[in-house]
Amino acid sequence: MPGGRIPKKEAPPFGKRLAALRKEAGLSQNQFGEKADISRAMVDYYERRATKPAADFIVKAATILNCSADDLLGLSEGKAEKRGPKSKLDRYVEQVKALPKSEQEYVVKFLEQVLGKNP
Repeated sequence: MPGGRIPKKEAPPFGKRLAALRKEAGLSQNQFGEKADISRAMVDYYERRATKPAADFIVKAATILNCSADDLLGLSEGKAEKRGPKSKLDRYVEQVKALPKSEQEYVVKFLEQVLGKNP
């Protein structure tokens, strides 16, 4: 259900940051909930109504979203990173980083050939 219902009041700052970071990570509320071992309704609660989330949830959410607790709490200053969904290239780079070293080297050699770069 894209968009969901329109909230009657504005989400708290923590909820706005959680939702933005979740979307940036390319996760739906269901997917985030599965990773956090909570229901989609609980994710919705944290994003729309929770004003004082538990510390253990903040740590778990930060781990899942690959950010710091400071990012979730709005304590990070001057972060000039682009917000929004990761690009296709960024997602591929993350997948390559997860490969075994030998396969990473194969990908690098392939890219060097395509880009006309010789080591």
